[in-house]
Amino acid sequence: MIEVIMWLLGLLPDSWFVHAEVSAQIAEYISYMNFFIPFDSAINITTAWLACIVAYIAYSLSINFISAIRDLM
Repeated sequence: MIEVIMWLLGLLPDSWFVHAEVSAQIAEYISYMNFFIPFDSAINITTAWLACIVAYIAYSLSINFISAIRDLM
């Protein structure tokens, strides 16, 4: 059974990005784009925003759960 699984996994490529090469012209402009659009800051801000949304949803669900239990009593 393990040999079959290993054979199936052997059919898959090593990485999705093996053949993703950027030409020299595009590579030159990527640094300029990063100057105007700070991707690292955008990722940090998006992560913080998602954490806040998850906290809000967890709070909302817990309040709804508590009120549902209170209504049952």
